[in-house]
Amino acid sequence: MQLVIGEIASEALEAFVEQFRSVFPRQRGVLNCTHYLLGLVSELPRKNAERMAEVLPETTLEQLQQFLVDCPWDPGELDAQRLALMVERDYADARTGVLCLDDTELPKQGKHSVGVQQHYCGELGKLANCQAVVTAHYTDPRSHWPIGTRLFLPERWAADEDRREATRVPSEVTFRTKPEVALELLDRARAAGVAHAVVTADAGYGDIPDFLAGLEARQEAYVVQVSKVFGVRLPAEVRSAARQPLPPTRRPGRPRIHPHPVQVAPLPSSQELTNAVATKRWTRVTVLDPQQRGTQRLACRLRVHRASGDQTGPLGWLIGERPLPGQDGEPKWYFAWGLGHRSLAEQLRLAHQRWAVERFHQDGKQELGLGDYQGRTWPGLHRHLALVCLMWCYALLRTPGLPTTTTVPTDLSPRTESARRTPPTPGGSGHHHPVPRVSRAHSATHSRRRPLRSSTSSDMTPK
Repeated sequence: MQLVIGEIASEALEAFVEQFRSVFPRQRGVLNCTHYLLGLVSELPRKNAERMAEVLPETTLEQLQQFLVDCPWDPGELDAQRLALMVERDYADARTGVLCLDDTELPKQGKHSVGVQQHYCGELGKLANCQAVVTAHYTDPRSHWPIGTRLFLPERWAADEDRREATRVPSEVTFRTKPEVALELLDRARAAGVAHAVVTADAGYGDIPDFLAGLEARQEAYVVQVSKVFGVRLPAEVRSAARQPLPPTRRPGRPRIHPHPVQVAPLPSSQELTNAVATKRWTRVTVLDPQQRGTQRLACRLRVHRASGDQTGPLGWLIGERPLPGQDGEPKWYFAWGLGHRSLAEQLRLAHQRWAVERFHQDGKQELGLGDYQGRTWPGLHRHLALVCLMWCYALLRTPGLPTTTTVPTDLSPRTESARRTPPTPGGSGHHHPVPRVSRAHSATHSRRRPLRSSTSSDMTPK
């Protein structure tokens, strides 16, 4: 399949990339970056360097490989400059902005790519060899765009010096849990000045006390999904337990690390508490599903402390959500902190904005080759991920009617809808789908080169 790129379209994208010239050590880096981005928006079924080189007339496989693997440029610096541009162009709002934290799996055939191990892969519906990538994503009623991505490096990988060396994992990278990686990405957004009102995540993060404590320490208001076994304590019972006298001890004056059992309140689960709520206290609310259609649900909320074991956290709101009688659907639970001034309907609306990061993962894979990188190394993977994020933001910046108009020309020619998928219905009024379209032609290799089948770089060896 050949990508047809107009001369003006290529120049428009190159002008945009020129803003990031300081990231790349030489002019050829700007050109190679432009070509790689054009490959990401092509109609190729697999967006890897080998396939791109077959259809892009102005570059070669060797040039793309060198740019992605060997050329000394920092994807973290590219991300930082991209975030600065998005903030400067007013694409973040302190009143309505939501930062979504999530992860996705990238299936791999072999075991040698950096960070690969057995994960449950939702895309495949089973356990499989995958890389797990953690994402921070921004959304508001106008648009949504990526803050950044980071590979989750499993503990066995982090401790294996031979595999670290083979895949060029930087020495400063140590084992971090997914919630810890997510907090680091949140810190990246905070350092860049990405304004927002709330943070949200699914139960894989919401059930982790250290993750919630990290948000609270940063004074980040949040509403996160939690599981049915999420532990909570009622304020009245916490106060009553705290007043209980301590029994005599043989070691008076010795400081306690944990509270005495007599001063620990009962620990019901989220499901137990919401099951006890009377039917008349459940309110009908409208929430948005992943296709951004308004859906009716029943909801309730209770003032509780989050809790785990004998530890009692701060006060927040436990939110229960369930389908209307006779309708399909599963019950859900959320915990909100720092949002006491928001109504139940507002809290749920914010919680459901997490669809945006799922949309980024879906469209990133299906339209921009998010999961198509075939190399094995840490630097190559993170450069590919940073370029996917850059292409997403370029598409958004050239969308008419959004906060400000980029000075970069906006004449990438449209392409027909990909046959690989039928996209979900975009968001509500003004919520733009940013993935650009590039026209396609008949399946053919550019006349100036024959297909390139082999790789000269060990990093580009298929896994």
